[in-house]
Amino acid sequence: MKTARDDSPSPLLRRFSRLALGGVTAAILGLSWLAGPLTAAENPPFTGDVSVEVVNVEVWVTDRDGNPVIGLERDDFELRVDGAVTPLSNFSAPKAVPLEVLDTPEPQITVADPEAPSFLVLFIDHSNILGTRRSEVIASLAEVVEKRLDQGDRVMIVSNDDSLEVLSEFDDSASAHLAALRAADRASPAAFMNESEYGRILRCIEVNCSEPALIQTDIDVLARQIRQRGRITLARMSAIVDRMSGLPGRRALLVIGDGGPARPGESLYAALLGTTRSRTEANRFRLTPDIQQFTELANARRVTLYTLNTGGIVGSGSRAQQTQFATNAVANIELQFLREANFSTTVQQMAEETGGRVLFKPTIETLATIEQDLDTAYLLGFSPDHSADDRSRRLRVRVRGEDYEVRNRVDYRLTSDEGAAAVQTRLALVLGETANPLEIRAEFGGTAEKARRKWVIPVAVKVPIASITTVPAGPGAWQGRLEFLFQLEDEGGNSTPLLESELPL
Repeated sequence: MKTARDDSPSPLLRRFSRLALGGVTAAILGLSWLAGPLTAAENPPFTGDVSVEVVNVEVWVTDRDGNPVIGLERDDFELRVDGAVTPLSNFSAPKAVPLEVLDTPEPQITVADPEAPSFLVLFIDHSNILGTRRSEVIASLAEVVEKRLDQGDRVMIVSNDDSLEVLSEFDDSASAHLAALRAADRASPAAFMNESEYGRILRCIEVNCSEPALIQTDIDVLARQIRQRGRITLARMSAIVDRMSGLPGRRALLVIGDGGPARPGESLYAALLGTTRSRTEANRFRLTPDIQQFTELANARRVTLYTLNTGGIVGSGSRAQQTQFATNAVANIELQFLREANFSTTVQQMAEETGGRVLFKPTIETLATIEQDLDTAYLLGFSPDHSADDRSRRLRVRVRGEDYEVRNRVDYRLTSDEGAAAVQTRLALVLGETANPLEIRAEFGGTAEKARRKWVIPVAVKVPIASITTVPAGPGAWQGRLEFLFQLEDEGGNSTPLLESELPL
């Protein structure tokens, strides 16, 4: 059977620099095309899929009651790629018999997984955990981790706050994972700062504390801050997903937190300006393009996303008094509905488009759903009739003759080296110097000059000579080649296409 190939270590040294000028940010990616093998210190814990001959698609089938359907065969499935029926090159089914229904704490499922082990990353998003059930959620996660490790699966735990921190690696022991979870049971002041500002602005709107134009400026500032924090979180999730691409078996990312709004500030704009204008104002800070880029990357890397809500925004009902009007109960209901819908849109899009689930109740029972998914997926493989072209193609799977619910990722993409470089450069735009281990430096020189309807900005790019690998080119001569990839982005998140420049050494 054909399988996905993984060329490791990569001959490319991907390193970044980030700079800013007049509200425009530039990311520079330097590729050393004549580099030797990476050293142990440079070699990342997992690598990327470089050449793919078979695309594998996980498919989950459930009945009307949500119970997994086991025992289907190859001929029961129909796969369509961009609308065209596509023959399967390989197929595997879970050997599982669910003895309990989903709403029990410990569903007993015995599985012979053809692709074991599964790889599960717990992404604990402290910057967006507002719920009071944090400790309960983390205790539930500890049980999930122990069960998955007992079945031979691999788990990694990362924390997202002021920075992205790996708390435990895939190869760590069970005791190390549990210790990491205990360390993660903490509150983050950053998670409450924006919520406090949200409440302050809402009270200001209620009592007319200042001119509407000044209040709207405050909303603009808050919305921009929330958008930037959301972009950083999505970029960090993308970096984890990108690193998971070379792993064998099933790959899942469980995001624990309250998520973020697709349109930051929308409920505050609605309180100040009315619902008719609120969508237009909030769309200036929308995160939809970043969310879409993330889901497409997750599908290209074959990573299924699950989101676990901690009860801070969605489903919270009447939360704290500081995030409500004091006297207008009807307005509170309307604003809470709008806010919950805004947050739900984000998590649902990420989970559903990658074939995953949204879990709104952080309990052991709902977490059992993820365990069941890891154990009961069908695997459909097909051979694409095209080369890596960085184009997303739609996937649709149905089961013939039955009224079952079918879940799978909605698209796939074969990524070229250029496409992978574009992803990494875009991440560097958002993450900045944290994505610059090679210590590339870029400096603006002189002043910008207009030439032929374009602005020309001199830039000096400095690369440490020790980081460059060259090859002999004759007596006393060495040669190499650097290819620089540039991308520019303004404050609104609009970016240029990838720009290239090659430098012979």
